[in-house]
Amino acid sequence: GTAAIDGGEGVQVVSLSPTQGLHTVFGLPVGGILRSAGVGTYSLIGATRATSDSGSLGLGNFSGTMAADFVTGKVGLDMSVNFADAPNPVTYGVTTAGGLNDLSQSPVHISGRNIFTMSPIPSLRNGVATCGNVACATTSVGGVLVGAEAARAGIVYRIQDSTTSDIVRGAAAFADTQ
Repeated sequence: GTAAIDGGEGVQVVSLSPTQGLHTVFGLPVGGILRSAGVGTYSLIGATRATSDSGSLGLGNFSGTMAADFVTGKVGLDMSVNFADAPNPVTYGVTTAGGLNDLSQSPVHISGRNIFTMSPIPSLRNGVATCGNVACATTSVGGVLVGAEAARAGIVYRIQDSTTSDIVRGAAAFADTQ
């Protein structure tokens, strides 16, 4: 099908196959102060079916959790995307430095607008970190904290597979468990 997207700079029409997708996250902005203390632990409440730009992997399944330290402004992610039904099944996995237990090591920072981004970091492909002399995959994430006291979070992700040059995309929403 096709989608007409108006990002404020004119309408762009995108054509997609049944195994490709357009992944977005929406939410109400955080009202007032984000939080002044504590760590929010977020569990998955929903996700789009992951797709690859080539369409060759079919539809994938996302799983993951995240945490945000509101004192240091750091975010940790632990996520995986599984294409079990692909002709050559593949699972991608990424965990930020320090995981969810030591957020001080995470390279992901919350900005003043409650947005966080993660530049490409090495990721696992079928449990393997390096393929030859390069990372088997790299993952980038853009996210936002939304709702009263950042009770929810949303991310969009992009996984670059260095072995196939394919790109995997998806989106996920999380809720604070506290």
